[in-house]
Amino acid sequence: MASDPETPNPDAAATADAPSVGMTSVDVPRFDILIATENPTLKIAPRGGEAFLRYLAVARMLQPDQESVAENWVEVYCVEGASAHEVFLIGIAPSDGIAIYHRAVVRFGLDSAPLPFGEERESNFWILFEGARFDDVQGALKAKFKDILNARPTVFVRPHAGVTSPREVPEDQTPKVKVKRERSTALAGTRVEEW
Repeated sequence: MASDPETPNPDAAATADAPSVGMTSVDVPRFDILIATENPTLKIAPRGGEAFLRYLAVARMLQPDQESVAENWVEVYCVEGASAHEVFLIGIAPSDGIAIYHRAVVRFGLDSAPLPFGEERESNFWILFEGARFDDVQGALKAKFKDILNARPTVFVRPHAGVTSPREVPEDQTPKVKVKRERSTALAGTRVEEW
């Protein structure tokens, strides 16, 4: 995992990664990669979105950092994890010290929102990798998308357009506080009286 996305590793010239010798993060082309369901009418259950986020976090491909939580949707903002390279390639991570991606955003919930780019449609689940070094995700991650969500993924790519700010939750969408009701100690049919 890279320590500073803008500072190249001073030992990069000594690595076996010939294409990256002497490169800095400024020289690396960056992309925004959006993964959504192929079927625009398919709704992913919120638990499915949570499961996919949990898979990515447990596999250390990302690490949740911030979140925007509304009553019917959630956006989780993540930094790269120790295995962030496994989103894009199988094998050993590049050893040049340049960040694999700048940030990941996972959105899920009951409410749909417009996709950030790609097709003009709405979806209630998507994953966005901002500032990725690679222009596609690897096949095993696409297969895992299908395994966990029972849906085919579609991938949209564009040149990196900058890291977006976390979404503000409108006041009318803030989660309602659930009040826990106290139970009565005398339940019907449980009281015994002696004669």
